[in-house]
Amino acid sequence: MNKRPVTAALLIAAGFALAVSANGHAGRRAEPGRVADRVSLPARHLALVGDRRYTMHAGVRPLLVFWIRRDNVGSARVQFREGPNGARGWEMTVGSDPNRAPRRINRWGYLSEEKNAAGILLLGVMKASDEESLEEAKGSIERERQAGGFVYKAIRSEVTGDSGRTAISHVSVDQDLSYRELEQLLPLVSADDAAQRAFRLPPGVRGGYLGTIAEIVNASVAWHRSGRTGPRIEGRGFKYLYNANPYEMTLTESKHRASATFKGHDFKEIVEGQFSVTNQKTGGKTDFRLDFGTAGDLAGIPVHVVWKPKWWLEVELVLDQVGVY
Repeated sequence: MNKRPVTAALLIAAGFALAVSANGHAGRRAEPGRVADRVSLPARHLALVGDRRYTMHAGVRPLLVFWIRRDNVGSARVQFREGPNGARGWEMTVGSDPNRAPRRINRWGYLSEEKNAAGILLLGVMKASDEESLEEAKGSIERERQAGGFVYKAIRSEVTGDSGRTAISHVSVDQDLSYRELEQLLPLVSADDAAQRAFRLPPGVRGGYLGTIAEIVNASVAWHRSGRTGPRIEGRGFKYLYNANPYEMTLTESKHRASATFKGHDFKEIVEGQFSVTNQKTGGKTDFRLDFGTAGDLAGIPVHVVWKPKWWLEVELVLDQVGVY
């Protein structure tokens, strides 16, 4: 079963991962200070209403028989935004810290989404990679250093009504930037070097990856807080868009837990959720676990995430700060 297209969608999104497949590494060399053609960032103009930070833990499997696990190897940040007329926005940055990650792996991604009355805006930027093993990842890093160029991939999509357009571009820089240098890279993402292609919005698609997670989580929270009356959310497919391709996300199973502890952090009144994402074009599937709060300041907020974006890599995120920053 082909999982790569689904993995690519999951890892930059949203909701949480570490490495993303890239369709080719060709790209222009960024010109320092060039900002005249910078792309606009969805959601940035909306008011910030929530800002959550996460610590990343990871396991790598150099062989099929055992895992090597390490704590605190990276970070994630998810921001929630709101605007007039029901506009909603989400931003997520997630990545490994090469100073702490196994084999100095530096893989990260950024996703910005906005859903408003006019349509949907999506921007994803990620460290381009196509490794299928830990050794390939290590070799790729060394080849980048020797070549003196580090490639980042940007995917931009815009939907108005039932039609949209999308474009993929690449930018090459001289420095191996980490997620901490996101704001340094964003001005270099150009809108003038990528051919756009038009598409029709598939039936039933209502948003992007982050917005879809929020919709499913909020629906599940409402069901649990209502005394578990009415139809359950489990098994219901929610369609979303990534790079003009339709995906369907499903909460396949959920279990209420009065309390839980993840990496020394205690949480109360949470739902342990098992999710599945299906690429509607290829049929490829990816499963992941996302636990979220149902009460107080954590209602609707992911507190713990686990998945395996590659057979040799497992990523775990744990909420470590709460509030607006």
